[in-house]
Amino acid sequence: MYIWVVGAGSLFGSALVRQARESGHSVRTSTDVPWGDPIAARAHLAAEADSFLQSVKNYSDSWGIAWAAGRVTTASSQHEADLELALFRDFVGDLAALVHRTDLPIPGAFLLAPSAGGAYAGSAPPPFDSSTIARPLG
Repeated sequence: MYIWVVGAGSLFGSALVRQARESGHSVRTSTDVPWGDPIAARAHLAAEADSFLQSVKNYSDSWGIAWAAGRVTTASSQHEADLELALFRDFVGDLAALVHRTDLPIPGAFLLAPSAGGAYAGSAPPPFDSSTIARPLG
């Protein structure tokens, strides 16, 4: 599988990259994303998405994109969370348009896996689901 990991520097993203490579998958990571500037980050990610999808044509194997990015924590403001959500929403829209325009050999997969597990660190008992009350420790 050919995988693009957005947020490869995050706790989950770095583990995903390591595990995917150890399992023999080809991995691409994002570099120099200007996360502090949502407009520039969107443009950067759209360009990387286009480049990734063009390179998918060179693989006969399956492909996927894993979103493991995110800077918002339980201590972040609502404004910061809104900005991050808007960036993600814009990225998904841009990605959908690119996938639609690109003649890909096989369908791919998308994984949304932000490192938000800490929101349930104080909750019990696992496993957690949508009815679990979030109890962050931080």
